Amino acid sequence: MAWMDEILSALPPASGQQPHPRLSADVAMWRRVIGHLSAGHCTMLGLWGEPDAVHLALEDEGRIAVLTLACPDRRFPSVGRVHPPALRLERALADLYGLEPQGSPDRRRWLDHGCWGVRHPLGPQLKATAIGDPY
Repeated sequence: MAWMDEILSALPPASGQQPHPRLSADVAMWRRVIGHLSAGHCTMLGLWGEPDAVHLALEDEGRIAVLTLACPDRRFPSVGRVHPPALRLERALADLYGLEPQGSPDRRRWLDHGCWGVRHPLGPQLKATAIGDPY
């Protein structure tokens, strides 16, 4: 739990988040935290996004924290690269928001199979394109 205490004290909290702290991380801290996740020091509770950010909820010995990484360039370091349970969630983020997990070993589409008429319906919408590889 010492690593979580260090992170909780090092990162600025987002205002108004209750009952669990939400912290704004930079890329270096994001990578550090997913290293702890990979080593089994905590449990991933969720990975989700919004048009310009990705969020990672973690639990360690009953304590929960949410890490937020701003993605102004629509990219973030892949959690799934070191923690495979995150792969499908990252694929959903790519399909829905156009957020690109850098270093992900699985770049296939997860939800968008070319039938929506648009790409990234919750992010910057683009005209639908044909799927390159059959699913």
